[in-house]
Amino acid sequence: MAGGAYFGRSPQVTDIPNFVSAESPQGLRRAMLQNNLKLKAVATYHSIQFVNGRWFAWFTTDATREGQGLTDGATGNR
Repeated sequence: MAGGAYFGRSPQVTDIPNFVSAESPQGLRRAMLQNNLKLKAVATYHSIQFVNGRWFAWFTTDATREGQGLTDGATGNR
């Protein structure tokens, strides 16, 4: 399910990939837990990677949820 972060929810056009990162595998686990608490849902993490000294885990989120939105494209897209 593309919108796997939310129970019983069908995929939406506003679903976008997002990630959490940390310096260690244990830190990444803590970041995943904190993210789930922030979302008040269980995110389905995938594509866990170690890149340039950091661990990353990707998940899908709804861009229309508070705190998950996109910028206007002019700034902040680094």
